[in-house]
Amino acid sequence: MDISKMHPILERRILLRVWLIFLIFSTFATIPFTNVRADPGEHWAILIGISDYAPVGPGGPDLNYADDDANDMYQVLTTEHGWKSKNIKKLIDSAATKTEIQNAIDEFSNKVKSQDLFVIFYAGHGSYTADQPPIDEADGFDEYFLTHDLATILDDELETMLEKIKSNKIIVIIDACFSGGFFKVADFQVRTVPGIPPESLIDTINGDLAKPGYIVLTASDEDETCVESATLQNGVFTYYLLEGMFPKPFLADTNNNHKVSAEEAYTYANPRATAFNPNQHAQIWDAIPGEAELTILYRAVIGGVLMPSNKFLIVTLYFGLPIIFGILTLALYKYRKILNR
Repeated sequence: MDISKMHPILERRILLRVWLIFLIFSTFATIPFTNVRADPGEHWAILIGISDYAPVGPGGPDLNYADDDANDMYQVLTTEHGWKSKNIKKLIDSAATKTEIQNAIDEFSNKVKSQDLFVIFYAGHGSYTADQPPIDEADGFDEYFLTHDLATILDDELETMLEKIKSNKIIVIIDACFSGGFFKVADFQVRTVPGIPPESLIDTINGDLAKPGYIVLTASDEDETCVESATLQNGVFTYYLLEGMFPKPFLADTNNNHKVSAEEAYTYANPRATAFNPNQHAQIWDAIPGEAELTILYRAVIGGVLMPSNKFLIVTLYFGLPIIFGILTLALYKYRKILNR
């Protein structure tokens, strides 16, 4: 047999084999890049976390971990659930004045469409005051958030602000107190305004937001405080929300569809927060048909979601392997060619 005549045939076979294998791997590699969307609309969020109250630095009614709550929520949404960072506005500490919160809601009101999902998250101090006009509270009290500049956003005001958002799916998440004195016990710091005594509230902030198209998750019941923990380094309720949403496979994914909805996150967090702090019981108002998915991109057939955390691994696996195989095959061909000389 004339080996020299076989070299072109052998070379073509080897090259054909390399390209076929490369094509197969490349075909499979496209699967993780087919981002499966849980919802056709965009997802938007304003994340507010205030640990440092005015004045800047020591001296205000400061907390320790409310800023971490907002920052951690941002990380989980963007790295694990496919949210676009440009669609999220964080207002942390001194950035979270009443004016800036109003401006952020006004800004998003010009972007959010009816089919989109909108989240507003607040971690910080909350409490109550005598009912302000319009006099509409069954218990005679308005609940409020405390902003960095020590201004208040009453429940009525928040309702009016959010009316500008045209989404049919608005999720409000509140890790703050609405009653109770401000004090520290052991590992806990209570998230209510100093010096305000306990009251029995029967018409809390979720009462004003109890309307179609809303989901409201609150860290505590009508007349309870909620706490943050040095052990968890978060608000207790927020910690367990995040635990259910990170890492994969999501612990809160009760129906095993590789996504987490607001309802699933609440169902996961509620009993665990109460187990950690028996004095708080999270609450939910849900008037959105079906489930409000917090996951935008979820796992396809293989490979997982193409996220920043695993993008390098996926690219290396699906494109690196055929390239390495091709190099080894060509090296083997050249070695055989040398032997046949």
